Amino acid sequence: MIMERSKYYNYIKKLEKIKIVIMGKDPFPKDATQIPFCKPDWEKQNKKNSSGYIVLKALGIKPDDEQLNYNTPQDLFFDLANKGVVFLNLIYERVGRQIRKHQDGEKLYEGFKINKPILEKAYKIILCGEAKKNKWNNYKNKNIVEVPHPDIRNKHNQHIKEDWINIWEKGELFKDILEE
Repeated sequence: MIMERSKYYNYIKKLEKIKIVIMGKDPFPKDATQIPFCKPDWEKQNKKNSSGYIVLKALGIKPDDEQLNYNTPQDLFFDLANKGVVFLNLIYERVGRQIRKHQDGEKLYEGFKINKPILEKAYKIILCGEAKKNKWNNYKNKNIVEVPHPDIRNKHNQHIKEDWINIWEKGELFKDILEE
């Protein structure tokens, strides 16, 4: 699996303290960097409709300003890892559709085997959208929080709009996480 060989994964696997894991579903369809929610350059990272942009803003980070401090978005994500904020995917192959247990069970389990060492060290685990299907691996942790995916289209979904705004616009879920 590519993720197991990635520089980012090997780096976060060695961390002793992880404050928060933010988990998405699967890699970006284009411009994947092997770091979930991270784009390959600042132009793509700073698109206001990018899920990665929305996640960073919810964490209190101004991605537009960070390009002055970091050469690439990847540099920022490695620095966030140093602060205990890491990013994972539920599955490390592009699925591009809703995850189905009977079709994707093997991919789910492979992703879980990769993620488990990191999840076990995490104080809080945020499962975005379909990442909540991590429960199909029978993994239990009292600090798991299921939230709507940061995709901007969810802001307009009447069923989850209020939750989306509280989490992704107001950053309610992430208050004080970087200061702990």
